[in-house]
Amino acid sequence: MSPADQRAALLRYIWGYQVAHEGVSPSITEGAKAIGACRSQVHRLLIDLENDGSIRRLRGRERAIQVVRQPTLPHHAGRPLFTVPFRGRYGRFVMAEAR
Repeated sequence: MSPADQRAALLRYIWGYQVAHEGVSPSITEGAKAIGACRSQVHRLLIDLENDGSIRRLRGRERAIQVVRQPTLPHHAGRPLFTVPFRGRYGRFVMAEAR
């Protein structure tokens, strides 16, 4: 995956995660797992996203990312689909869908 594709994937993941988790941003480890990269790559991608104006980060706060340029998300039946895995009941992964 090219760096541009990784940036786009990470931005979509952050945006979908925030929607699915009431505004909370994913950790760097969660972002790395989501796009199949290492933590240092995700850190670099976050810097790139911040430099191109796609996100803003609040210094000194964990998970404090503001998405400035909202990415397009996949849709199903006219509703956005946030393919963000999170642990549901009994530890199983479930997919969040917009209400």
